[in-house]
Amino acid sequence: MVYGPGQQDYGKLVPYVTRTLLRGEVPRLTSGANEFDWVYVDDVVEAFTWAASDADCMGETLDIGSGELVSVRSVVERIVRLADRTVQPQFGVVPDRSGEVSLLADVRRTREVLGWQARTSLDEGLATTVEWYRERHARDA
Repeated sequence: MVYGPGQQDYGKLVPYVTRTLLRGEVPRLTSGANEFDWVYVDDVVEAFTWAASDADCMGETLDIGSGELVSVRSVVERIVRLADRTVQPQFGVVPDRSGEVSLLADVRRTREVLGWQARTSLDEGLATTVEWYRERHARDA
């Protein structure tokens, strides 16, 4: 799950929760139990840039991610701490998506071939992202 500042699909979890909280509204969510491999957009750009300039990886299939599964609930709780501690999200009011699969990036092979790994922690990336939306929210208010 790629996330970060400027994500225009406001239906995606991070922009939806962040923008909803900044408006002082309550995010309505699934149970939050599903886990995903969250990776910050700048790390993805860096990985693509490295791959594009490395002839040794031509023809390789490489996973780009953090190599760690984190639940939706945990991501939302982190955003709440950053954006608005007074609003509590409503978990379980939206049905979980049936058949949604947790995918974990196999970052071992990517490190071997490219020497690349994600450098931005989830907390750091979310803090930067929430601040980006906060600045735009203040301008638009």
